[in-house]
Amino acid sequence: MFSIIKFLLFFSIAFLEASNSYSLICNDVHLPNLVRNNEYALQTQNNLILGKPIFSLKQESNGIRLYMEYGNQKLDLGSINQLSGETQAFHWGPVKEQIYIMKAGTVNQRSVEERINGRDRAGGGFYVSLSPIDSASFGDVLTVTKFSTKTLEVPRKIYAKILFLADIESVAIEKMDIISKMRRNINLAFIQLRIGSIEINGTWKTLLLQSALSNLSVPTSNQILDILPTLPPTSPPALRLFLEKELPPELNAVQSRLRN
Repeated sequence: MFSIIKFLLFFSIAFLEASNSYSLICNDVHLPNLVRNNEYALQTQNNLILGKPIFSLKQESNGIRLYMEYGNQKLDLGSINQLSGETQAFHWGPVKEQIYIMKAGTVNQRSVEERINGRDRAGGGFYVSLSPIDSASFGDVLTVTKFSTKTLEVPRKIYAKILFLADIESVAIEKMDIISKMRRNINLAFIQLRIGSIEINGTWKTLLLQSALSNLSVPTSNQILDILPTLPPTSPPALRLFLEKELPPELNAVQSRLRN
């Protein structure tokens, strides 16, 4: 039986240079009774490389379901998530980037798609996390936002199914450009379906649509402490600065103007 954990670890290593976020996709995804056809897998790889429209959505009684053309079949991959408008998410980044985003009100779609197209080391899209601490290595400034009501999201189990059925593991790690192109075209196909997010692990998400987020702002102490009433010993020092309101002067200035 194919080990999905082994596969996703391989996939994560292959993406490490192009996408830091994809290195987090591999926690305990189990795919029981899923059978891969080698001929269909190769055909799916070719379709992904060419950017052919092999995905579709259908509203059914049990939710919105994602389908994928697989050989002569149309496979039901499962129900996708609809995020609540109260889903709060955090983003760490460099001071200049965060100030630019805050002045603009939110990240713009062009920036999101540039990351999807591999022009940014974050790769894959614009990341956010449900945790205010697990991505602090990405920068010195923390911002907070909320997802728009009913944002469509591909669960990590469905994403793992796509990778398994297409047998991405068989693509040699030396062919990084091919792997990146398939990843990129999956994400662009999701954008065409107005899917706003991909679940990476229990907390991380990759944003595909700018419209899925409300404005980004510096979080208040309460927004952090509501999630982390007791800060773990491993909390990044930068987080304590936010709680103590010891922010960079230029960030304070922007935040003050936005609140007035």
